[in-house]
Parts: sequence; C-alpha cells; structure tokens
Amino acid sequence: MDLSQAPDQILGKPVENVGVILVHGIGEQRRFEHLESESRKIINAIIAGYGERRRDVTVTLTTASGDAFRGNQSTWVSGPEAPLHALVEFRGRIVDIAFHEVWWADINEVLTFGKQVRFWLWGLSISGVATNNETFLPGTEERTRAPDHAGKLTLWNRFRMAYIGVLFGLSTFSVAFINLILKRLDASPLLATQVIINYLSGVKLFNQTTRAGGGPMDGPDEPPRVAIRRRMVRAMVEVACGKCDRWYILAHSLGTIPAWNALMEIQEALPNYLSREQWARLSTTPLAAMSADPFDVTAMMPNRPVWLRRNEIIDRAALFEKFRGIITYGSPQKDSAPFGAAP
Repeated sequence: MDLSQAPDQILGKPVENVGVILVHGIGEQRRFEHLESESRKIINAIIAGYGERRRDVTVTLTTASGDAFRGNQSTWVSGPEAPLHALVEFRGRIVDIAFHEVWWADINEVLTFGKQVRFWLWGLSISGVATNNETFLPGTEERTRAPDHAGKLTLWNRFRMAYIGVLFGLSTFSVAFINLILKRLDASPLLATQVIINYLSGVKLFNQTTRAGGGPMDGPDEPPRVAIRRRMVRAMVEVACGKCDRWYILAHSLGTIPAWNALMEIQEALPNYLSREQWARLSTTPLAAMSADPFDVTAMMPNRPVWLRRNEIIDRAALFEKFRGIITYGSPQKDSAPFGAAP
C-alpha cells in the first residue's frame, strides 16, 4: 500500500498513517531480515497491549510476483511502497503503521584473504590515527555544532586503543589455532575468525575512502559510507513525501551512524542522493526548493547529478515537518540526541 494512495477511512473510521524507518546495524542480514525481526517484536507488543480482539491488528505485505505463495522475503518490494503494514483498529480510529527498511549489508566487502589482512592492519593502526583533517563543504562549519570533544584524542585513549587492538589480534590468532586443533579432533570449532572480521569490518567500512572492488554503480568512486547514507536519505524522502501524519526512525547499533548522518545533512546536498525518478516526483512537492544564495557544487560529496540545477535544494523544514523522533538502541552513542531520541 503506497502511503500517497492510502485511504482516509476504512469502514467509516478515520485512518492515521504512521511511517517507520528501520535501520540495521553490523551483520550479514539479508534484505528485509532486520525489518521482519524488529517489526515482529513491535507488532507482538501491539497485540499484547492494544488488541482487545486478535483481529484488531491486521498485518499486510506488499509483495511481488516472484513467488506464487508470497512466502519468501525475496518477494517483498520496497521503495515508495512500504513492504509491510500493520493496521491497528481502535474504537474511534485505525492506525496504519508502514514499515520501511534501510538495508546496507551488501555494501560491505566480500570476505577474502586481502580483506582479513586489511582488517588487522586497520585495527592495529587506529591508535595512531590523526585527527580528522578532511575538507568540509563550504558553510557547514558555521551552520553546525561539532561535538564537545571533536578532533581530540588523548594519549590515554590512544594507549587504550593500542592495547585493545593487540589483545584482540592475539586472541583471534589463538582462536584460529584452537579451531585447528579441534578440527583435527573432529570436534566442533569455536566462533570462526571470519565471522568476527565480517561483523567488525562494518565499523571499518565507515572509515574507508574506497571499497575493494568498487562501490555501487550509482556512486562507483564514493566512500562506502556515502553509499549507505544515500539509502537512508532516499528512504526519508520517500516517507516524507507519502501520505503520513507522522514518521519515525528506529536505528540499531551501527545503523545509528547513517541515520544521524542523513538527519544532519544540509539541504544543499540532500538532492544529490536521489535518483532522477525520485527528484522528478519530489519536484511537485513542498520539499523541492531553490536556494537564494549560490553554493559550490564542485565541493560536494556525493557528486551533483547532471539533472539538478546548481541552486536546487531540499527544504529541511518541509522534509522534517511530520518527523516526530528517532529511537536508537544498541547504540554506539552515549549521549541523548535531539528529536526525543533514546540513547
């Protein structure tokens, strides 16, 4: 069900449309796997707390035609249409919760020997990393507030990082040696080091300037974090353009990083993340606007698409007009965030 085509009433009851964007963290999730697991918890909680009758909660899937029985997640579709809806019937209204997913596990690099070497070298070198000296989009330093300890890394923290890196490296080699012995004894191995690398490399992915094998084709020369942020921005725009009365973001673990990055992106750069089709749909909504002040499109990341005029922007006030909050859980951030976020 496309939120832009959602009915105003069902059986004479007014419908309140709520959008929810779910963002997964590190791991090797399949598409819609995180959406299914998290929405199942939410729906079960709704049934337990609000379902006076079992039929008060109705779940619907937006499916494709690949499977006659609509049984596999691969048949779900995404985009402007939410792949999963939960319709909750109250006495005087019906709440239609549309669940969207930002999936980015496929952007991680394929496990190879080279990836393992690069992972260990990265882990052992982070204690000597320099402070961030990359250039910023002109104007952002005056319009955003950096964290209190931005750019600072004390000698004590560098020592702690070096200690953890060496300890973790030695531990992993020990696990690999134990697994070799267990294999010779026909016993079950411990957690494979490949699994550890594949999971924790998601953290490394956000620090990389390039991706082994190249990035997704809609941004082949971009850092992986930009490709992930693109999916987050596109999901926010799709939900904001839909017929929803309010919408939220639920970000888990490392997924809080692309969620927060997208929320803080400036309005001059936001259109750069969209496809040509998305921008065409957006151009007829209040979200599309023109900047009164010129800005440098050559300094942007991601690059400015050829179909955008130099002064076209996405109005942040219109984009977040019906945004009501972000909830982070399993989050790497300790401090509470704006919009009523939970740590």
